[in-house]
Order: sequence, then C-alpha cells, then structure tokens
Amino acid sequence: MRKKLQAPITKIKKYNQFRWFRRLWRALAIFFLAVFIVYAGMAWYINQNKSEILLSLTHTLSDGLHGSVTIEKMEPAFLTGFPQISLQLRNVLVRDSLYNTHKRTLINAENLNIAVNALALLRGKIDINKLTIKNADVILYTDSLGYSNTEIFPKKETKPKSTTTFPQIKKFSLQNVRFKIDNRFKKKLFNFKVNEIDGRLRYASKGWSATIDTDVKVNAMTFSTPKGSFALDKQIAGVIKINYSTVAEIIEIKPTSLKIGPDYFIVSALFGSPQDPDFYKIKIRAAKILWRNASALVSPNISSRLNLFELSKPIKVACDITGNFSEEGDPKITVRADIVNNQLHTSGGSFNECNFVGYFTNNFDKSLGYNDKNSTISFRDFTADYSGIPIKMSKAYIHDLENPIASGDFSSSFEINKLANIIDKDLLGFNSGKANVDLTFIADIVNYEISKPLVEGLISIQNASIEYVPRKLKFKKVDVSMSFKDDDLTIPKLNLMIGKSSVKMQGQIDNFLNLYYSNPEKLLLKWQIKSPELHMGEFLGFLGVRTNQSKSSQKKGNFTQELDLLFDKSNVDMDLDVDKVFYNKFLATNLKANIMLSQNGIFLKNGFVNHAGGKIRFTGVMAPAGKLNNFKINTSINNVDIKTFFQSFSNFGLESLKSDNLEGKITVDADINGKILESGSLLENSLRGNVGFRLKNAKLINFEAIQNVGKYAFPNRDFRSISLDNLKGNLQLNGEIVKIAPMKINSSVLNMNLEGIYSFGAGTELYVNIPLRNPKRDK
Repeated sequence: MRKKLQAPITKIKKYNQFRWFRRLWRALAIFFLAVFIVYAGMAWYINQNKSEILLSLTHTLSDGLHGSVTIEKMEPAFLTGFPQISLQLRNVLVRDSLYNTHKRTLINAENLNIAVNALALLRGKIDINKLTIKNADVILYTDSLGYSNTEIFPKKETKPKSTTTFPQIKKFSLQNVRFKIDNRFKKKLFNFKVNEIDGRLRYASKGWSATIDTDVKVNAMTFSTPKGSFALDKQIAGVIKINYSTVAEIIEIKPTSLKIGPDYFIVSALFGSPQDPDFYKIKIRAAKILWRNASALVSPNISSRLNLFELSKPIKVACDITGNFSEEGDPKITVRADIVNNQLHTSGGSFNECNFVGYFTNNFDKSLGYNDKNSTISFRDFTADYSGIPIKMSKAYIHDLENPIASGDFSSSFEINKLANIIDKDLLGFNSGKANVDLTFIADIVNYEISKPLVEGLISIQNASIEYVPRKLKFKKVDVSMSFKDDDLTIPKLNLMIGKSSVKMQGQIDNFLNLYYSNPEKLLLKWQIKSPELHMGEFLGFLGVRTNQSKSSQKKGNFTQELDLLFDKSNVDMDLDVDKVFYNKFLATNLKANIMLSQNGIFLKNGFVNHAGGKIRFTGVMAPAGKLNNFKINTSINNVDIKTFFQSFSNFGLESLKSDNLEGKITVDADINGKILESGSLLENSLRGNVGFRLKNAKLINFEAIQNVGKYAFPNRDFRSISLDNLKGNLQLNGEIVKIAPMKINSSVLNMNLEGIYSFGAGTELYVNIPLRNPKRDK
C-alpha cells in the first residue's frame, strides 16, 4: 500500500519543480522583453528627439564654460552600449572665447561616443556612464603673453552657481588621440600620441579614484624647450592607479609598473595645487637598465654629458623630478645610479670591475636655481681596474654642464709592469718596481674629453727597472718622488742607475701641466744631478736617431703619443756635479757642467773637469744629423799630463806617436768641430778648426820615427830621450789635413824650424830647417 502511495508523491514533487522552473524562465523572458521594449522605446524616443537631446547635451557640456562646444552630428548607437543608450557625436569642437585670435582648438574630436543612463535621460538629465574619444586632437595652448585656451574652464573662485553640474564620467576610453600642451609663455612643450587609454573612475564623498590602462607615445616632454625633450619617441605602456582628494586637492599616482621604451620602471607621482612651488613630484625607479637607455630618457643637454660615459651592464637607477608647470625653466631633477661590478667606457679608456654610486642634480648650489650651469654629475666610492691597475676615487664631480669642469681625487698602488698595458712597449719598457699615486685634480672637459687637468699630489716609484726604447737606455734601481702643485711639477728625488753609473737627481718643471698639453716644446726640465761615478759610454743612446713608434702610439689622444711627444719635444737643463767621469780610457774627476738637451741638440756650458793632473774647461754643442752628430767645442786644457792625455784619447788616431813616447805637461786652446758616430767614436777625418798648444817639460821617449832618422843623420846624438823646452805651436785642422804654422822646436838633440802640411792620408808637405850644431854643446 505504501509503495503505491510513494509513486504519485514523487511525481507531484517533480511536477512542482518543473512548474517553478517554467515560471522562472517566463519571468526572465518577460523582464528581458520589457527591457527590450523600454530600450526600443528609448531608441525611438532619441531618434525622434535628436535635436532636443543634442541641444540638451551641448548645453550640459557648455555649462559654465568661457567658450563654445559645438557638435556637428549626433547618432544613437543602439547596439554599442546595450542595455545603455549610446550616443555617437561627430566632429566635436571645444574652443575658448579667444579662439579667433590664437587659432588653437582645445578639443577637436572626429568621434565622441557617450554611453548615458537611459532612465536619467528620460528625466532630462545627462548621466554619462562611459566616454569614448577617437581620432582627436587636444591642445592646451598658452601664448607668449601668458593667456591660455584653458581659460575656457572657469576658475573655482569665480565659477557662478548653477543648478546643473558637469556630468560624472564612470568610464572613459581614448583611441588615436594627440594630446599637446604648448606653453609659449613658460617655454614648455608636451606632446603625446595616445594609441589607446582605457580608464575606470570611482567616486567617493572626498574625491575619486581611477584605474587607467595606458598605451602612449612621447613625441615631446619638454620642461624647457631650448633644452629638448625627455623620453623622446618612447612608448609608455602599463596600468596606472590614480587617487584624488578634494580635501587635500592632491592627485596621487600610486607606485605602478610602466614600460617606458624597452625597460620597466616603477613610477609614482603627486600633483598638488598650481600655487605650490612643488606642484608635481614624480619618482621613477628602475632595478635594471642600461646606461644609454637611461640617458636617452633625459633631455639632450643632460644626456650629452651622461654619454661621456657608458656602462656595459644594466644598473639600478632612481630619478626624482619636482617642479611646477606654471614656472619657467627646468624642474628640479635628481638621479642616483648604483653601479656594481660593471665595465665603464670613457674617452680615456675602459675600467673593469667598476663599482660606484653616481648622482646627477641640476641644483648643486641651492641658491642658483635649476639649470645646466648649476648641474653636477658626481661619483662616490669609485673603485675599478684600469688595464690591471687598481684605481680609487672617494669622490669626483663634473660641474656646470654648459662649460663642464671635472674634479676629484685619485689614488692607486700597483706593480709598475702594469703600465705596459697603457704605455706602448716601443716607448717605455717596464720590468719591476712599484708605484703609488695620490692626487687631486681639476680639469676642463672639451668635446667630451677630459684635458689640461690641474693636478696636485704625489707620485712615487720604488726600485723600478725601466727602458726608454727610442734611445735604447736602460734604467735600474729607479726611485722617484714627484709632487704636483698648481701647474708645476717638482721632483725632489730621482735615483737611478744606468749600467755602472749611479745618478741622484732633483728637478722641477714650471708650468708643466699647461705646456704639456699645449706647447711641449716649451717645457723646460731643470735638473740638479749628482753622481759618484758616471760612465759616459752608457749614455750614447742620446747620440743615436730615435726609433719610430708603433702605429698605436700615433693615434690622436693616445697616452703613449703624448708621452712620446713630451720626451721628444721638451727641453732639459742639467747642472752636473760628478765625482768621477769615465769614457773609454778617459778618466776625469770633479766634473761640473751645465748641459741643455733640446730638439736642436745638446749644449754644454761652463764645463769644468780635472784630468791628468790638470784642468779642462769646455763649452760646446752637438746637433743630430741623421745617423751622425755634428759637434762644435771650445776647450781650454791647462797643464795636463800629456802621456795620460794621449792615452785617454787613443793617441788621437796617430799611428807612430803613442802615449808611451810622451812625457810632460800640455796646455791646449782649441776651437774645433766635427762629427761623432752613434757609437760615440769620432768620424775619421771629420775634424775642422784651430788648435793652439804649449808643451812644458816635455820629452819624446823612444820615438822610433825620429830614432831611425837620427842614427843616420846624427849618429853621435842620443835620440832615445829627447827633451823639449816650452814648445808652442798652432795647428789648423781640415779633415785629414793638418796645417802647421811656423814654429821653433828646441830639443836636447837638435833644434829646428817646422811648418807645412801634415796629412793623415796623402799630401804631407813639411818644411824643416835644422841647424847642424849639437844643442848640448851650446849648453
């Protein structure tokens, strides 16, 4: 019985469920039908009353404006905003009251779509749910006298009370809109190409908020038109969130990720009252961006200076921009860049393992405003590796972007052989030693290159081995201290060895840094040189022709070329004080002389030396002439031992008369010139000039040439030792020819009168007058 009752109950329940389902569908169908009927009715109403609605809309949009709003045509777009009523406006123009004067239309839109509340429209009220603008130009223009077409909007304090208010917009969309702010009065220009913007507005009692999806291209973002645009030709895309407070009257853009060009940034901003000097504050942050990409976002007057440098790897950057659109000139701009283990490229070379914090500000001196002249690029805690040389700068600056000046400090400590990576090996060779550098500098920046620095500080080199390749000079045990002060270079200590020669030097170059860059040929290095022992043969490199430098050293601006030019062109003034001087067999003591080295040659002045028991004074000059060196010397040799003198100079090339054949003292006054080879030896038969000599207590000992003649001509006389009494003579040298002026020779074995020509080759013609009596009998 129960089973029979359960079946009808189940069927009743299913029937009731189906009945409610049918009722629900019927209700929904009736609702949508009613909506459609209302929508169709509204569409019919709008279509029948287009003129009145267009007039009402125009009146609403124009309410309180100092100008005009004209709409050429309005059409309902029934399906576009269903179930809302959409109105499509064509050729909408918004112009201020002085349009006929300046000819700038504030808004010129080909298509302007408005989605309105249908019920509000029936009540005669325009309630805009969404505004869409397509193919439009928006120009906010201010002329050179300060008048703006935005005067169409009444100021808050002068706006008359009205029973109507500008309609609230809940959604908006811009497509292909060109937005331009052209302020001729404050010299500002902002020009954006809006590809697409979609926004949603939410209203509250104390303001509103918006979320805006943005795709915009920057054609110009110029805070000062003479200086160029920020973010020129960059595409900006991302979602921006905005809040506005009616109490604080501040628009806030919350931190949001935006793609600007190829890079992503976190951007935030505040926009306050135009009366506030900091009307806007924009913060831009990038965790990773290339240096050139970052510099491309600022105006050319800044980027041209930032592009003095380039970094290979991305860096971290933070930029703050603060200003007022109503103020002329640049806003306040500050930039911070964090560089970690990067590679820095400059006109002076590349720096590896580079670490520092970089800053830019256009308001270095707070009292001088925001401008290029008051702009500074600074570096803090700079460390890097420059061609294997570690470099430190605790701080460095580039001031004044109009006429840039670089300044800062510089320190380094390194093995001197690392200089081989900077200085061409064909100029200087470095084998050992250590250098320490501690300098401060100030320098002009010309054509993006740092030049003519003013340097102060110390450079020291210890126990170095250096080769000056063009002169084939090798220096050992080099210890140097150099001090820079103003433009001058002082070298209080320079100790070195060349072979067996030990040299201690002190020197100075006045106006060094100025002349180094401008006129190296005018540089004069003044040296005070002392040495216990000097071997002149080890300095023969100065007699040779400088070898050519490699092509790398000939490049403009190359450091090797600058040094090579300095060595080649500069002048050296040396005061010598040497205990012992050696040259081949020549030995002298107590050398004192002044030597000038220049491009024109070597000049000797006030030379004095002790030699062979006598004294030698000399002046002279030696000038390079290809592989030869022309020399001219004026010397006075006083009371020198003739045997030692001949021995020191290898018997002056005489074959028969040797130093062992001579005794006595000789005094010579000579004014001669000739040629010296690169090896330091005299070019054969090159001597020219006059020689006057005087012999005192002289003897000819075992002079074979006279002995051979004497044993036949005067067999009874002893020619093994011939005494010569105060012999005087004058010789005129002319290559291989020696012209002997008439002179009287009085000796212990014979007397004679001699004159004529003696030749080292052919052509000897001597006239000898010999009395036959024996001088010993005269005694």
